[in-house]
Amino acid sequence: ARIINESSATLFGQEIAREVFIRYYPELLPPPNIAPPPSQIAPLAASVFDLNGVLNKTRVRVDALLARGKVAQAEAYMERQRRLLAANGYPLRRLNQAWFAFYGGYQTGAIQAGGADPTGDAVRRLREQSPSLRAWVNQIADLTHRDALLAVVIVP
Repeated sequence: ARIINESSATLFGQEIAREVFIRYYPELLPPPNIAPPPSQIAPLAASVFDLNGVLNKTRVRVDALLARGKVAQAEAYMERQRRLLAANGYPLRRLNQAWFAFYGGYQTGAIQAGGADPTGDAVRRLREQSPSLRAWVNQIADLTHRDALLAVVIVP
């Protein structure tokens, strides 16, 4: 329920914010996101740090270690990953299960710190399938379990 609620709140806020900008501050709207032709897209440099990828890998490995009862190894691995993050411009004071539990529930973009989870994608799909923001809010308000959410989303 928390992931559904947080993901829904984030999407709702983004949509409402855009509508406010359109109505009251159109001059502040960013230009539409127009992708350049493929021939003009430069390949990503090898040095680009993939924060979400590192966090997802870390979470998955830590969960596997903990499932096998290897708490000390999981703690040591998280500390190594925290140092890697700090070296790449993300200075976390502490990286632990509590951090993942707090930051892992917002599943509105790419793979997040919580790891791959179908909930965020299902929340987005349900919004896309709803005729209006109101209809979506009314429907999602009654969904408190991932299985219930996944049951109502139409998967292409």
